[in-house]
Formats: sequence, C-alpha cells, structure tokens
Amino acid sequence: MAENEARRTHKHVRIQDCADRHKAAETCGRQDMRPFVDKLRLLICSSCAGARDLAAEALVVQTALTQAGLEERVEFATHACFSSCAEPTALALQSAGCASYVFSGINVVADAGDIAKTCQTYLDSPKGWIEDARPCGRLRMCLRTRIPAL
Repeated sequence: MAENEARRTHKHVRIQDCADRHKAAETCGRQDMRPFVDKLRLLICSSCAGARDLAAEALVVQTALTQAGLEERVEFATHACFSSCAEPTALALQSAGCASYVFSGINVVADAGDIAKTCQTYLDSPKGWIEDARPCGRLRMCLRTRIPAL
C-alpha cells in the first residue's frame, strides 16, 4: 500500500513539475503521461433562471481569468442551456481531445475566482482529466458530470 501511495505521489509531483514549467512535451519523460491542455473553452449558461446581469458576470469572469494569467488560454463564451435548470447557473469546460465537465449551482460573480482556479487545474491536467479537485475550491462540490475524451 505504501508503495502505491509513493507512486501516486511521484506521478502527481511529476505532473505538477511539468505544469509549473509549462512543458508541452508529449510525455514529460514517461510513456504514461499525456500532453497538457493548451487551450480550453469555458461556457456559462445564459438562460439559467434568476436575476442575473450577464454583462457583469462576463466582466468578473474575464477579470479573474486575466488576474490568473489565463486570458490567452481560456476562450470564454455563453451558451443558451445545459439542461441543469434545477440548479442554476451551469457552466462547462471543454477542449478538443480532452475531458469535458459540467458544473451547476454556480454563482458566477461569487465563484469567479474558483472558476479561474478550475480552469487552471484543467489546463494543468493531462488531457483535462482532473485527479485532485481541491484547487477548484467550491466548484469541486458543484460538478455534475465529467465526460472522458473521445
């Protein structure tokens, strides 16, 4: 058991080391590693119910992404519906050839910092597959589905 834990820790450290250096190499020196995500699309539902100021939400999210240094790597857009109407507001993360995520129960303005942290975690994860969601803050509790890459 201790040996398995050491392997997981070693892999996590290797992944983080590569992410910290912004390496885009295919394997980071190991065959089982996958490329990190270069860009992602962040979509926020524009039709979720409730009193919302979409322009203010967009500004707060863009500001959080800029403060995190992600404005070049995250494409932000709105989308009409994610069928998560029971728990508004919904958002999604997606990138070609990577895992996709749908979150709901989001307060876009209050959660803007956690949205940026989640985007960073996604970008730092091999093929967008987030193994440790603790850096995502409150959003880790709002995850509704994670879909593996095609």
